[in-house]
Amino acid sequence: MNLKKKVIFGVVAGFFAVATIFNMGLLNDNGTGDLSLDAIAIMAQAQSEGPDYSVGYINNPEECTITETVECTIGGIIYTQWGPIDCTIGFSYPITHDGTQNYCTYTGGPGGCSFHTCQKNN
Repeated sequence: MNLKKKVIFGVVAGFFAVATIFNMGLLNDNGTGDLSLDAIAIMAQAQSEGPDYSVGYINNPEECTITETVECTIGGIIYTQWGPIDCTIGFSYPITHDGTQNYCTYTGGPGGCSFHTCQKNN
């Protein structure tokens, strides 16, 4: 195969890889990582001088979703008849993870609670 065909094949393969990763990000973006206003209010209360969760609360763990953005750069040198060309493509895509949040439930009893916002499961 001559050099021109190799360069064309390399460029097409690179675009296919970028399109595949971009498409995976769109399929995973279903909005489940969006925060509700209630969750934001609860987090704001937790950051301020809120209640003492060590007494009067019980754990109330719930499932949640965390979305993380991954940065990716693919690069290489393409050799043409005019000389080498340094080619770099950068992009980002979201990855979602299952998580657990614990906003605690007030009972007034002797139990305690470990309050935390959404954390990635191990």
